[in-house]
Amino acid sequence: MDADGEANSPPRQLGADGGTDGTTEFRITPRQLRNLLIAAVIAFGVGAVAGLIATSARSWGAAANIAAIAGLCWVLFLYSYLAYRFTYTVFGPREIRGRTLAGRYEYRWEQIDNVARRAFTSRGVTTYTIILTTTDGDRIRLGAPVSGGAMSDPAFGAKYTQIRDAWQAATGRTGPEADTKPIWTRGVILLTAGLTVQVIAAALFASILSYYGPAFAAHEGNGTPGVFTAEIRNCPQPACTWFGQFAADGRERYVTLAPGGPFVAQAFVTVPAVDTGAKYAVYPVGGGTAWEAPAAGLAGAGAVVLVVLAAEVAVPLHGRRQRLRRARAGLA
Repeated sequence: MDADGEANSPPRQLGADGGTDGTTEFRITPRQLRNLLIAAVIAFGVGAVAGLIATSARSWGAAANIAAIAGLCWVLFLYSYLAYRFTYTVFGPREIRGRTLAGRYEYRWEQIDNVARRAFTSRGVTTYTIILTTTDGDRIRLGAPVSGGAMSDPAFGAKYTQIRDAWQAATGRTGPEADTKPIWTRGVILLTAGLTVQVIAAALFASILSYYGPAFAAHEGNGTPGVFTAEIRNCPQPACTWFGQFAADGRERYVTLAPGGPFVAQAFVTVPAVDTGAKYAVYPVGGGTAWEAPAAGLAGAGAVVLVVLAAEVAVPLHGRRQRLRRARAGLA
């Protein structure tokens, strides 16, 4: 039985030319990849349906926010699918090499100080991975095998045991089987901070989008035309917006007239306006200036996401290159 309490299946033995020369290869199983792909398809479907509802209703509220969140989930699931699709672990009597989510690695067994299994529990789901600790102090989380939740692998226990046995047979070393060292290393802290900033920026993006959509639609000349009658100034300054009654297609409702239209000097002045689906606002004909601030906010939030994403790629890549230099120096 493995760490998940499921029956183990024998690992696959692969030689350089397809034979059995003692070299073993582990990859993410087809079932694990299928589960990730299903999650990506579901997220895409939810986002597409919510987007269509928002577009057809000309409403940029809850439906648009759901579409944005589902779209972000779709990107995460699709990235995980593509990343795990190319992860692998190959090991034999003398060395171990492979590809993780952070890149490639290659070590002789004598460069490995310990091989341990790590268990991480979140919201009742425990995920198991394998951690290599090198004699230089580097820690590498293997991309395969992995097990937990939708990524459950019944053979994880047998695969972990085989990797650890190969290391012990080559080095004669022993070490704790459970990796309990803090995961809050400098790299993990930076990555977590980057992801947090991206999530906040993405949430702001989705929130701002609900304001930008109707404002930009009015700027583009869309919307239901009507007449706005000013009643209450929203602030004491002359340039402030007005609250009043909007009439169109025989219906009336109380809303705020967005800025950027004709100057309204006093109450009960009527001006032409358009309704583009915003819940509490209508826009002067031509759109006014209400779309400018949200557009700047969208550009800023998008720039933050892209810049942090570039850093998340560049920093681990630099660290991986440093580890490869140390590993190759030990192989020389």
